[in-house]
Amino acid sequence: MSTETTEPTDRKSFAPLVFLAYDSALGRYGLILSDDHMVSTTAAFGERGHEGGGYDWEAVARSAIRSRAPELAGRLAYDCEAGMFAAHGTDADALRRLGALLSEAHRDPAVLAAYLVGGGPGLVRLTRWRRPGAGAPPAGPVRRRSSRAWRAPLGCPRAAW
Repeated sequence: MSTETTEPTDRKSFAPLVFLAYDSALGRYGLILSDDHMVSTTAAFGERGHEGGGYDWEAVARSAIRSRAPELAGRLAYDCEAGMFAAHGTDADALRRLGALLSEAHRDPAVLAAYLVGGGPGLVRLTRWRRPGAGAPPAGPVRRRSSRAWRAPLGCPRAAW
């Protein structure tokens, strides 16, 4: 018996995450957490020196899979942004399982803290950045731009900044 839902979008089962079936691609599913729902966990991330955006939630998802559901590894993909966590794939059951793990982490700070400890290098560290023209940016690669500060894109030489 399949666990498929008849509704294309499920906003309740994994709240605040949203499970959806893509209209434009039959057999493709997604799991999304938007930035307005990330605000409530910002303190938990901040205490550990992380931003708490979409990329950090991807690291939390990978940590959750590594520690509690290793059978899900390789069964879904991620397409996160600074203000949105997004996982997708053709395996609806894998996404639902991940939705349950992340929903629990969103509700329970102790679970989230445990995933953050095991999050690994995917977590984005909080740093103080200067706006262009206010001095040279720190050396090293930068993963993304944030709405909070300007950052040089990867591969961009300092002279072009």
